[in-house]
Amino acid sequence: MVGPPLDDFGLNLTKSVVRHALRTRAVSALGRSILAMRRNAFSLRSTQAVAEFALEETVRAFNGKAPTAWTSAFAPSELLRGMGLTLFSPEAASAVLSAFGLATQMLGVAEAHGHSRDTCTFHRAAMGAHIEGIFPRPDLLVAASHLCDGAPRLFCSIREVMAHREEDGPHRKAGGKDRKAEGNGADSGSPVDAPPSYPPFYLLDIPWGDTGRDAVRYVASQLESLFHDLAQRFRLPGDLERVKEAIRLSNEARKWAVAANELKRLSPCPVTAREVADYVYVLFIGFGSEEAVRIYRTLYEEASARAHRSGGQGVEERCRILWLHLRPFYAGRLWTYMEETLGARIVFDEFSNIYWDELDPDKPFESLAVKALSHPGHGPIERRARTVLRLAEEYHVDGVIHFSHWGCRQSSGGALMIKDYLKEHGVPMLILDGDCIDRRNYAEGQAMTRLEGFVEMLA
Repeated sequence: MVGPPLDDFGLNLTKSVVRHALRTRAVSALGRSILAMRRNAFSLRSTQAVAEFALEETVRAFNGKAPTAWTSAFAPSELLRGMGLTLFSPEAASAVLSAFGLATQMLGVAEAHGHSRDTCTFHRAAMGAHIEGIFPRPDLLVAASHLCDGAPRLFCSIREVMAHREEDGPHRKAGGKDRKAEGNGADSGSPVDAPPSYPPFYLLDIPWGDTGRDAVRYVASQLESLFHDLAQRFRLPGDLERVKEAIRLSNEARKWAVAANELKRLSPCPVTAREVADYVYVLFIGFGSEEAVRIYRTLYEEASARAHRSGGQGVEERCRILWLHLRPFYAGRLWTYMEETLGARIVFDEFSNIYWDELDPDKPFESLAVKALSHPGHGPIERRARTVLRLAEEYHVDGVIHFSHWGCRQSSGGALMIKDYLKEHGVPMLILDGDCIDRRNYAEGQAMTRLEGFVEMLA
């Protein structure tokens, strides 16, 4: 279990290590050694593979051997991976900060720079980490407009911070000359008014509530423009065949993920949401990679082996739970208390839902446009409510729990309507208010008391 937040010395030491040491292969090797020594801490080999994948991706982002793209949740990872970019998810990195007790300090840094406590803590912690120089420098920023407006606002703020640093930074030399600007191809000795070196921001506009042909063409045209602009700006190989191969890999990962999800319908459930909570990292930036294929194939094999061994006998399921949204990432006992004390098994979570159909590699831009438009949380609340009811029925759950993360308008804003909709269909739902990143917005004792009452009602 992670200890209390670090003191100032520990914080400064951690910042120094993250800033400098991650650029070396030694840290990558050390991280792998630690993960190997902690192999017994992972109940699934596939979960350990997720941790190793995240470590290697982070090291690549710090190494800077390829342009690093900061991406929002649901950005087109297949397209970006197919172009050879390194992907970094600031939202996932904020979860890691929270797990290591650093989020509170980073939130404080962002708040001291004028970022309101009313905003999502995933993005506010990321802003603080960027200001402190903990995260790798982005070469470009890519966000999609649907589901979350916090990431586009974060990326705009990131560019503002980097622009101010460029204006006041140490790269300026006496005599009005500039050092070689990073990322814009400017020569040494360029004039002060050379093109800015802070990263370009690409925002994909996803039409709200529209899934028709016009919407698909509109999004597909943006993706095609993104492909050509990135190839030209960053001198990347504009090879569409590499994007098609990334889409084939995405389809392969999807196949294994769907197969693993099918096994979660069994009773007892061979793999619970508590064990696969961190797979949201793969959902955000992993599809289109060979690693995602290996992770989900291993998950299916492990779940299948467990189901075969149990033969319907195993951990008692006092009740089966469907979990909506994410969980607290800092140290706590919420899910452990649910499963080990109350006997409530979280058999499925909303972020494990593979909501899109198989993609067509021969129509890469159109396929990725359809995927973006297919998300059940995009559009009228009825889309998400119907999806939640379908998942509740398919996974034979006794109740649904919605974790209402502070500042997440798109998810928490519709919780009461989803609860009313499920009630009409005989499915009870509990809304837990809390925060995935900031422990200051979460009362675990109160949450556990409400959980206990809910499980008693279901059982």
